Amino acid sequence: MVVPGASTDDRLLLAWPLEGLASNLWLQDLYPVETARLRALDDQDAGTRRRLLLLLCGICRGHPALVRLGWSHLTQVVLHLGEEEVAWTEEALGERFLQALEFLVGSLEQASLPCHFNPSVNLLGNFREEEIDDIGYVLYSGLQVPESLF
Repeated sequence: MVVPGASTDDRLLLAWPLEGLASNLWLQDLYPVETARLRALDDQDAGTRRRLLLLLCGICRGHPALVRLGWSHLTQVVLHLGEEEVAWTEEALGERFLQALEFLVGSLEQASLPCHFNPSVNLLGNFREEEIDDIGYVLYSGLQVPESLF
């Protein structure tokens, strides 16, 4: 499917087709902004944020309950954590992984994962309560025994 779009300054807008009265809904594609910010943060140190993102994506893709957490959800988690002035060395990757799990569990408890670039957008808004409970249970269990996620 080809989706028309428009670019202005640092924003990429996509015309997403809808059924019904409205023919299109304009959505902002945050992928370019997310990757640029992640790259800028990683250029300050060892690139651990991108490794953390790849690790989280790999775990979520391989687990039936976590597959609903996509690249955009996990990028937002890493961006929220990435702004903190803590060690982002290779040796601290395990600690950052546990922080990401804690952040996700806290977000799921509130049923709210705010977008890093627009906090009024809840990235968990499309999830059903049962999905949030299932994901939260798996991640909470993963905090207790991280090896169970692999």
